[in-house]
Amino acid sequence: ILKHQTHPAIQYAYPEIVANAPSAKDITPLLSASLHGFDATQSPSTMVLLFRTMVEQANLGITIFQDDYIVYANHRFQKWLGYSPQELRQLKTTDLMPPSACWSVQQCHWQLLFEKGEGCHCEKSLRRKDGQWVDVEFHATVIDYCNRPAILAFAQDITQRKRMELKLYQSEKQFRTLFDHMPIGLYRFAHDGSPVAVNSAMAQMLGFAGRKEFFKDFYQNGEGNRQQ
Repeated sequence: ILKHQTHPAIQYAYPEIVANAPSAKDITPLLSASLHGFDATQSPSTMVLLFRTMVEQANLGITIFQDDYIVYANHRFQKWLGYSPQELRQLKTTDLMPPSACWSVQQCHWQLLFEKGEGCHCEKSLRRKDGQWVDVEFHATVIDYCNRPAILAFAQDITQRKRMELKLYQSEKQFRTLFDHMPIGLYRFAHDGSPVAVNSAMAQMLGFAGRKEFFKDFYQNGEGNRQQ
């Protein structure tokens, strides 16, 4: 490990060893303490292969952005977007996101990461090679990559979840439209007598111009109205 301590994989895997490694005698206890269950006698090349396998086989998309370019993307991230590693390295974030999303990333999320040193969590849409859009949830942090700052991002495909949320929203909107425009009076009250929902027909039956007037009057004299 002392021989290969300048390798980025070793630097990320064993930062305390690289920073404080005067001799091999001091390394073994640190290695054992930092990674329980791993054989401290394994060669650096074996450990690099192990971590590379973990990253490449992860069910999450893992990517590194540097100077707005994608300098690394694991297999899952490549599969989501349909690009080869060579193609991804030619792309900037502006090639994958709508202009409005790029602005928010640069002005808000990148600022949190680089200026404040805080982790970033956001949801963005990315454009696939075939032109389709995929919804992605990002968790990102700043790292040192090739002796320069970069952004390490863990991504999860949430396209199905977003579709279900849209369907739920549309269903609720349809129900609300039906409820509000029914010609008969409809209402929902909580167990304590507080109104949860009242349609316009019901409000007019009670002598109000509409639902807003009904709720305003109710809460101005809440206790009396609940008893009534």
